[in-house]
This record gives sequence, C-alpha cells and structure tokens, in this order.
Amino acid sequence: KTYQELEKTRSKVRASRVYWIMPAIKPEIQQIVRDIAEKNGDTVLPITSLQPDKIHPSWAGYKDIAEKAR
Repeated sequence: KTYQELEKTRSKVRASRVYWIMPAIKPEIQQIVRDIAEKNGDTVLPITSLQPDKIHPSWAGYKDIAEKAR
C-alpha cells in the first residue's frame, strides 16, 4: 500500500514547491517516491550521508539536503 499511501499524502499538499527526501531503504520504495514526485513535478533530494543507523541523515547529510533545496 506504499504507493497509495504516499499518493494520498501528496494529494493533500498545496505548496507551490515540494521536496521529497529520498529514504535510504528498499530500491522499490525509492522508485515509488521518484514516480510520485515526477508525476507531480516535485524534486527528490537524495540523502548523501547517513547516521550509523543507516536510515537518518547525519548532520552533514542534513546540511547537504538544505543546500540542495535552495
């Protein structure tokens, strides 16, 4: 149900610009994020540096995300 849930969430967003932070998880989930973002003209920002848990961005990763979202 991932596609349906993300699509439902995205349909509620009324912002003029939307950024998706690419999750560091399964490639098939990443593709769903890319597909929904592309369908809506959104921007996908990859996480380049992760915390030791391999899920959340490190401080350098957050900084990189912020710089790319400018």
